[in-house]
Amino acid sequence: MFSQNDEFWVANVPAATVTSAQAIVLQGLGGVTATAAEINAGVDGLTATAVEITNKFDGSSSYKVLASTAIAAAYSILAADSGKKIFMPDCTANCTLTLPAPVAGLNYKVIYMGGAEDAEDWVIKTTATGNAFIGGLEHQDLDGNTIETVYSNGSGHYILTLDKPGAGTIVELLCNGTKWYMWGRSVSATVPAFS
Repeated sequence: MFSQNDEFWVANVPAATVTSAQAIVLQGLGGVTATAAEINAGVDGLTATAVEITNKFDGSSSYKVLASTAIAAAYSILAADSGKKIFMPDCTANCTLTLPAPVAGLNYKVIYMGGAEDAEDWVIKTTATGNAFIGGLEHQDLDGNTIETVYSNGSGHYILTLDKPGAGTIVELLCNGTKWYMWGRSVSATVPAFS
């Protein structure tokens, strides 16, 4: 075992050492119950809330499930949801998803989760014509026999329309500060269209 005078290196903090007694205390922290205020006090400039800290550990910070009632016609994706998977239901009407104002690093993954091919269309758009899409999607026809790639023009396309998406439809987006990189797959009877 350890002697009382042993010291240990702390990962990613080269100048820090802990004694064996401190190491044993650290080992027992699996059930830590510190409040956000207690954690914030220990780290200069940290302003995490208890909800933000809890979400990082329960996994809810990694996804957002939209209810069809919330997106009957339009839904504005929040900058605060960056990094999340956004699960789309069967929509009750054509739905427009509007991306937030561009900030470098914002990223989203929009995934269809309906129980059958959606009867409605998705429209994903940016907030301004100067915030164009760069990239494209692989389109798989629902019969599985046709696969083709559809590209944006990288400068004037800021609207993407997916006609009645089906299972396997995933659109990923990453902002470079002005424009939105896009990639993924559309599964539908109709090829997606940029405009």
